Amino acid sequence: MRNHRDYETVRYHLMYSELVLAARQRGMVLYPELARICGFRDETMETTKRLGEILVVISQNEVKHERPMLSALAVRPKGVVPIAFFNHARLLGLLHSDNADEEKAFWLSQKDACYRTWQQYLMDDYSTPDY
Repeated sequence: MRNHRDYETVRYHLMYSELVLAARQRGMVLYPELARICGFRDETMETTKRLGEILVVISQNEVKHERPMLSALAVRPKGVVPIAFFNHARLLGLLHSDNADEEKAFWLSQKDACYRTWQQYLMDDYSTPDY
């Protein structure tokens, strides 16, 4: 992960911050919004690929720190969850099925876990994440 070209870059941190904000607000972030935040000028397949690569690195880092996949909050227009999210979850050993119902249940559990993880710090102004 540390050797990945996007690890700890400005784009990494911009996306990470937007995903954490979405989690704290119990929201989602659309791919076009992530593209805009990262300074991509248009929505091409290359842009989508680059966003996906950064999301993979973010999720790897989150799982390494025993937190849910923040990429669960990044969706395509109309709320479509990218297939790459499920493929990456399988590679991380978090999802063990390719059944559509189980994939949806996994995504919902990751999304809710993101909300719980990042909202817990709203309850106490003095608490800090323990990572």
